[in-house]
Amino acid sequence: MAQRPNLLLLMTDQQRADALGCAGGWVRTPTLDRLAAEGVRFSNCVTNSPVCIPARLSLATGLYPHNTWVWDNQGHTLDPESPTWMRHVRDAGYRTSLFGKTHLHPHSGDLRERESLMHAYGLDDVDEIGGPRASERVLSHMTARWQELGLWE
Repeated sequence: MAQRPNLLLLMTDQQRADALGCAGGWVRTPTLDRLAAEGVRFSNCVTNSPVCIPARLSLATGLYPHNTWVWDNQGHTLDPESPTWMRHVRDAGYRTSLFGKTHLHPHSGDLRERESLMHAYGLDDVDEIGGPRASERVLSHMTARWQELGLWE
């Protein structure tokens, strides 16, 4: 029986299309270049929104921001019953995981309290962090571990 391929989606913040070496960028990115060469690189994409959460929810759902009812980064959350590609992949038998910043919901308080929402979106394992500025005011598994080690006050 043929083994199913692994799926890996890398989503970065504020990265121009030509930032990778394989896309003509001047910065050397050998690991990302190799992933692009051995996998699929989407080179003709545009965002549906210049604002973070609506853009990311559009990617997750395939819907325009006005169809998700989320237009900004403040206080709005996607309906947990909304279809997402993560749920479709999980329902097809894959184990889905999230590591890092997603910004699929407003970041405040303790991100670990939003894990049930992320599970509803279709993610089995969740280890979400805030972005560089948000990590100063948002708790997560990472900031808790840093506090444990005395690296975070």
